[in-house]
Amino acid sequence: MYRITQRKVQALIMLVLFIIIGVVLYCILIQMRKTQPWQHVRILTMDERVLVTKKYGSIAAIYRYVVIKPLHTTICGHPITIPIGFLSDGVTIAGLDEYGEAEWLTHDWLYSTHCADNDWYVSKSVADSVLSIPTRRMAVTLWAKNYWDNGIDIGPQFL
Repeated sequence: MYRITQRKVQALIMLVLFIIIGVVLYCILIQMRKTQPWQHVRILTMDERVLVTKKYGSIAAIYRYVVIKPLHTTICGHPITIPIGFLSDGVTIAGLDEYGEAEWLTHDWLYSTHCADNDWYVSKSVADSVLSIPTRRMAVTLWAKNYWDNGIDIGPQFL
């Protein structure tokens, strides 16, 4: 006879919660794509995605956005310029407000370079502090350590 243990019930509940959260974040992302007037990025075309994957390998399949206009910003008083052609996966987008473009691009740029324009080293906590929504900042802080550790090894990718 099949026995349902407390551990199995907890695992099933966690699975259902992850699915629900994933669907909600996906819906938010779709809605933002419909309403977001981005000025510095655009979605990669299918041909560009193929080109990027050939150029950088399978890891590049995650990229969905390319910078089309340089973005100039500062963090802790240090200048940051995100150049044309920089590729971003856009994972940080979900849940950000109408000013989120600068936030998630800066966040992705810092994760890939770990520094500002003047070679000022940026820690993971500083990069995560770019995000204005506290729940988003907390989520990134909890699960993105692997991306932070690998970002500097991979470096920024360009179209």
